Amino acid sequence: MNEDVVQLVKERINIVEIISEYFPLKKAGTNFKACCPFHQEKTPSFSVNEAKQMFYCFGCKKGGDVITFVRDYEKISYPEALRKLAIRAGITLKESKAEPRKNTHLEMLFRSYELANAYFKDNLQQFGSEAMAYLAERKISNETIGKFDIGYSLNSFSGLKNYLLKQKIDEKDMASTGLFIVNDDFVSDMFRGRIMFPIHSIRGRIVAFGGRNILHDQKGGKYINTPTTEIYQKGDELYGLHLTKYEISKKGESVICEGYLDFLRLFESGITNSVASLGTALTVQQINLLGRYSTQFNFLYDGDSAGRKAALKAGYLVLKEGYNVRVTFLPKGEDPDSFVLNHGIEELVKMIESAEDYISFVKNDSLLELSSKERIEYLIDLLKEFDRGIDLELLVKKISEVFNVSEIMLKRKIAHTKKLSQNISKESLAYKFREESYLIHYLINYPHCKEKVCNEINRDYFFSHDNRDLFETLVSIQDITASNPQVIIDGIEDEIIRSKLIAVIFEDIPENLDIDSILTQMKIRKYQSELKELNEKINLGENGIDFIKEKINIQNKLKKLSTKVVSKTIY
Repeated sequence: MNEDVVQLVKERINIVEIISEYFPLKKAGTNFKACCPFHQEKTPSFSVNEAKQMFYCFGCKKGGDVITFVRDYEKISYPEALRKLAIRAGITLKESKAEPRKNTHLEMLFRSYELANAYFKDNLQQFGSEAMAYLAERKISNETIGKFDIGYSLNSFSGLKNYLLKQKIDEKDMASTGLFIVNDDFVSDMFRGRIMFPIHSIRGRIVAFGGRNILHDQKGGKYINTPTTEIYQKGDELYGLHLTKYEISKKGESVICEGYLDFLRLFESGITNSVASLGTALTVQQINLLGRYSTQFNFLYDGDSAGRKAALKAGYLVLKEGYNVRVTFLPKGEDPDSFVLNHGIEELVKMIESAEDYISFVKNDSLLELSSKERIEYLIDLLKEFDRGIDLELLVKKISEVFNVSEIMLKRKIAHTKKLSQNISKESLAYKFREESYLIHYLINYPHCKEKVCNEINRDYFFSHDNRDLFETLVSIQDITASNPQVIIDGIEDEIIRSKLIAVIFEDIPENLDIDSILTQMKIRKYQSELKELNEKINLGENGIDFIKEKINIQNKLKKLSTKVVSKTIY
């Protein structure tokens, strides 16, 4: 990808204007703020800096430039986001005839999954009589099979491999797709003799597969799933949401089950505002993805102990993220699929409509094996995550009513718990090592300081591992003379390091501090740390004379620094 074109697009596009087209931004000092679109929150922590043309969320730690924002918000590839913004900027991305544009790795992954899906669907029609018989037995209609792209993988070690080779997918790339097993450089199909359920992203692109075993002597579990790849993170997607999101938004609520067939039964029976969590515990990422379309979550779980524990954990996360939750438990031995077939959809709808809220579930469920006091303490621990507001007031009132306890007592307990948490948070690394963050901030914004910094301190002056990594990254850059911090950020390949550096850029640095005072404070902290270690060794009687001499030497260094100190930080 031509970096000159990338920079040209960034120069012509204003990140504030672009993000404002997705959701409103509010001016706050030198930055613009909003509630983060990548996770659920009530207090805005998403910040956009117009001068630096960057965004960063202090809650979920996601950050970047205008291209990465469009990529992550719309869940498209980087080249797609670049092309979209280039059109907006009036820039034509030309492809040389002599050197045609090569597919990026992401494009190869998406294409591999599209081809694999076509292959599996064709197999189901031509060679999947046993699979079709199984689906018919489970009363899954041909219309649903087609709507959700259900297919079949041959009981072959190289069927898909050979098909993709014919479609010009390089065998060297196959290992990264998650569709194959690689042993001693031998690539073989992962999915063999299984009904294939494609997993779609929210935009409808296939990013993974789940395979259901139908052979009696088949090795492996009943279900196997695509591992994590560059286009699929387990726990980030919800099965069926690409088709049901509109109905969920229209009805203002969703029904969450666990498995593929449970979801298909609900969908076929008319509960088209449903999703499946792909057999895993519901994650924060899935909750916030679903929360884009509705604030009311309805859990439809098995009624055994495992199902109840899953509901306890998932409901806690849903409430913590600011949504509402009700819980429906099916009779022992039943799942949504079997219940509808045995009792009818009308009976299931009645159960969902009469489901109890989460607070009542925590109070009444006998399988949780918690005392009444423990249940209240569990909910108080949840409520400490809430800012003061109507949601907190309503939950306190609800707990008071359900457990028959005083609202005043609950609020006192919550305040006490919050105070303890705040005291602990003050000892966080960010608080203890703020001078280190200030120094990183200076190196990014005033790169001419690099030589001075490197002459006075090194990595040993950093007590935070994160800040030490950032420092080493910055000083390793040969040409760190760029005046624009974005140029420095763009040149760093490590995405984690990039994100952490963006976070530092957005930090406010005290106006009365300069590079000399920051370096002085870092030296003082290091000397104080060394003194502390020496005192411990002296108290233990280890080579007392030598340690005392070294202690005096360090104390002398501290005295020389004392006249330079602006604000002394105690280690």
